[in-house]
Amino acid sequence: MVFVEGAVFNSALHMENLVHEFIHTGWNAKVEDPGVQRCRFFDESFTVYFTWRVMADILGEDGAQPLLQTFTNTRGYDLVPIKDFGAKDSGDLGYSIGALCLYKLSKLTGEETFDRATKQFLDKHQDIPVDFEKFCAEYQNLCPNADLEDFFQKWIYSDSYKDELYL
Repeated sequence: MVFVEGAVFNSALHMENLVHEFIHTGWNAKVEDPGVQRCRFFDESFTVYFTWRVMADILGEDGAQPLLQTFTNTRGYDLVPIKDFGAKDSGDLGYSIGALCLYKLSKLTGEETFDRATKQFLDKHQDIPVDFEKFCAEYQNLCPNADLEDFFQKWIYSDSYKDELYL
């Protein structure tokens, strides 16, 4: 059962909330480590990124632009490596910076390659716990690209993504 606020049905843009919650019901990678879970990357970052993809399909890229713009919202937090969002009580950044990371990753690898890798990754990790090391290693394996190691170092393991908070 899913509870939905009535305002969701007032406009296509408000449908974003419904789409977001339905994406959660389809899959989430399994995360056992509470520190990794508090980062909100393996649930909210993926869900927000794919919500934007669905909304861009429904409304067009221009119509979904307001949602995409939220990916650069730092919400007043000090920026830290994504892997440290939980430890630094910055898990809300999973909704923005984490989604931006996935957006940039999909641009780097190409959406088709990213989608195929994500499907394989999420299918595998519905029952097998995941962490950032597995995520990075598996995407490097599934998305051959010489720049991925540097990408993950910048976005997951350091805060040098600060220079790339643009779309």
